[in-house]
Parts: sequence; C-alpha cells; structure tokens
Amino acid sequence: MDRKAWILAGACGLVLVYCTARAACLSMTHDESTTVLMFASRPWGQILANEPPSANNHLLNTLLVKLFMLGGLNKVWIRLPNLLGALVYLFFAFRFIQGKGGSLANQVLGFALLVFNPYLLEFFSLARGYGLSLGFLIGSLYFIHRYTLEEQPGTLAWSALLAVLGCYSNLTLLNYFVGLWGAANLFLLFRKGGFQWGQWVVANGLLLFFALLLFALLYAPVRANQEAGAFYFGGETGFFSDTFTSLVSHFIAERRYLGKHTVPILAWAGGLLMGLAVGHQLLNWAQRRHFESGAFYSVLLILMALSTVVQHQWLGTPYLTGRTALLFYPVSALLLWEFFRRRPDWIQWVLAALLAGNMAMAANLSQSQDWWYDRYTESVTRYVASRRQGEEHIRFGANWLFVPTISFYRKAWGIDFFIGPNMDREVPTGKYFDYYYLHQDDAGKLHPDYELEQKFGAYSLMKLPPEKKEPPEEE
Repeated sequence: MDRKAWILAGACGLVLVYCTARAACLSMTHDESTTVLMFASRPWGQILANEPPSANNHLLNTLLVKLFMLGGLNKVWIRLPNLLGALVYLFFAFRFIQGKGGSLANQVLGFALLVFNPYLLEFFSLARGYGLSLGFLIGSLYFIHRYTLEEQPGTLAWSALLAVLGCYSNLTLLNYFVGLWGAANLFLLFRKGGFQWGQWVVANGLLLFFALLLFALLYAPVRANQEAGAFYFGGETGFFSDTFTSLVSHFIAERRYLGKHTVPILAWAGGLLMGLAVGHQLLNWAQRRHFESGAFYSVLLILMALSTVVQHQWLGTPYLTGRTALLFYPVSALLLWEFFRRRPDWIQWVLAALLAGNMAMAANLSQSQDWWYDRYTESVTRYVASRRQGEEHIRFGANWLFVPTISFYRKAWGIDFFIGPNMDREVPTGKYFDYYYLHQDDAGKLHPDYELEQKFGAYSLMKLPPEKKEPPEEE
C-alpha cells in the first residue's frame, strides 16, 4: 500500500477503536434492552415471524443477538454484530476511496464525508439493526459502483444480495432496494456502449430473483407490522422537514454553532448544496449521454426519497426521521464527494477539517443521542444493588424509560433481590419503594418522606429512610 492507503487504514483503525470503546463504556439503552428481553429471548420461529409484531424487531440483528447471547449477557458481546457492521462499513469505505484514487485531499475528504458522522457511528456501538444495515448498504453501493464500471453480473448480484441483507437488518432499506433497481435500469438504458437487450434481461432477472427472496423473508413480518399499526415512528410534515432536517440536526448533535437557528440554517444550506450537486450531475448526464457515478447516486437518492413520499401518501407510513433516515447518508456522502472531486484541494481540505472538527466536538464515551436518558442507568443499577444489607430484598422503582435497561442488568448480573421496577408512567405517591430513580424535575412528585440519595446528572435516585417505611399490614 502507498502512503495514502496507510493513512486511510490508520484512520479506519482509530474509528473502529472508538466504536469498540463506546460499546464497552456506554450503558445499555432502552431499545437494546427491549431487543434482548422482548425479542431475542423468544424462540427462533417467533423472531422470524415477528411475533409479537413490532418495527423494533430488526430481524437479522435480533437473530444475531440471540446467537451471541449463547455466550452470555455481556453488553459488548451483544453489541458485537454491529461492531462487525462497523468493520464492514469501514472496509468498503476504504475500498471506495482507494478505488477512486485522486489527491490526498480528495481521499481525506471522501473518508470524512463517509465516516465522520457522529450520529451514524453511534449505531455501530449499539445492539440495534441500524449499524448492520449501514454496513450492508455501503457494501451494496460499492458493488453497484463496480457494476457500472465493469458490467459484470456477479457484481450486480453482490450488490443486490447485500441490499437484501440490509433490508433484513432494518426495514427502512426497502426504500434503497427500490431505488437501486430503478437506478440500475436507468444505467442499462443509458450506458456508454448503448442499450443491450441481453444485458437488460440478465440484470433484471438477477434483481427479480433477489426481490423474490426479499419478499419471502419479509412478507409475513411486514404484514404483521402493518396490521398491528407498528409503523408509527417518524414524521408527518414532509421529506425535507422530517427526514433531511432531522439528519442535519443529529449530524451536528444539536450543537448551536450559529445560535438558536443553527439547524434551519444548516438544513437549508445543506439542501441547497445537495440540490446543486444533483443538478450538476444530471446536467452532465444530459450533456454527455453517459450515466456516470454522480448521475447514478443522484437518481438513486431521488428514487429513495420518492419511495418514502409514495409510502406516506398511499400507505400512511410516517416520513423517516433520525435513525430511520440514516440510509440516505452514505448515498448523499458519495454524491457530495463526486461533486467536490474537481474542486481545488484547499476547498477539500477545509471541508474535511470542518467535518473532523464536528466529529471531535460530538465524540464521547458516555451516551447516545437517541437514548440520552440511559446514560447513568447501568451505574444506578449497580449502586442500588450495592446498598443491599444482608439477605434483604430491595424495592426498586423507576420511570418507565429506565425499566428495560434496569431489567436487562437484573438478568445479566443475576440480581434476584430486586422487587420491581414497574413500568410506571406516572410517579407513584405512596411509600412502597425503597429507592426510586427519575428525572430531578419529577422528584417532588414522590411522597415527601423520600430523600435524595445521589444525583446522576439531571436524574435523582431517591431513598425512603428505613425509619419512615410503613410497617407491613397484619394479616
């Protein structure tokens, strides 16, 4: 490998170390714990059939979590499938950048665009299906890029297979599969050597085969979710407001770089930049009559967006937002990389530095953006368990948000002396619990006899002093 390759490989290694450190340091989160306790603990057949129906059951992720649970309920072990997703993502990002060549500035910018998204990296350290799906997505993009260069059926098959695995990891990638099929057909129609019927038949035969495979895998789970009304997460305003703006907000970790209007300013600026990039690539396509990479990514992005709009209009499915919208990011990053490839190196260095700076500002080993409230749940559970005196049971209550994660640690650590917690949607006013964990603003809703035991950031662990406990009722 040359010097540029070693630099990129080293950067990939550092990112993988970062993701691994997060997997080891972060407390388990609400949705991860639900995956373990509610889905992965069920028989294999129920997981495959998505019983009970839930869009939170990311099928391939759940199957892998169940498999890895055979080695115990260690959080790093449970998160390992998505750490492997990080390895896949970084491998194909490296292959993309190496294959494109270019100056060091251009390769660094490509790496920064594809990798320096703090929100995207979060999901490689969590036991959810998003990290897996993103790894398969960029692999699929790599092979479809190879197909546009080599026109070998094998590369198209690999692209489609990885897309299927991505869909099985997270259903949102169905939008990508639809866009991939459409963009591939446009490439075949406008390829440099002209349209060829034989090539078109072979390509669509392959895509149809993988579409049927996808149908066989997902028909029952998707139908169950649809009938149960499980597709409720998302927005109702529009693609730009819900999908694009949410990605921008999470990309900067909601930091107010430009004051209170940072998100709308950057969303409109980013939207304008994406519009320029798409317009530039489509104009090149119209002038050259050759479907190059930039045009392919542009069409793919448009078809993916249209897929979500059509689903919203016809099926009432909410617009993708936040983590469910992450499938748009790698495609957008590749498109922007194509757009800036022919710009002066100094511009590319500046953009790469800005992306690296944002990544450095958001990097942490303490919490995730979507489940910020679980930052201290592991520490709280360990603390309460350590307060046990003799053989007594501890009545431990908590706001419902923390219950799945506390329940996970009860099971993982073999804590059999907790009574509770319950899924309390309202703060109880009695004196049943020995300890109660909730947001500090809600602590005053507990019975006045509860006292602050310890603060955990913005959350309070409250304790009922032993002398103020109500005596047990006589039989």
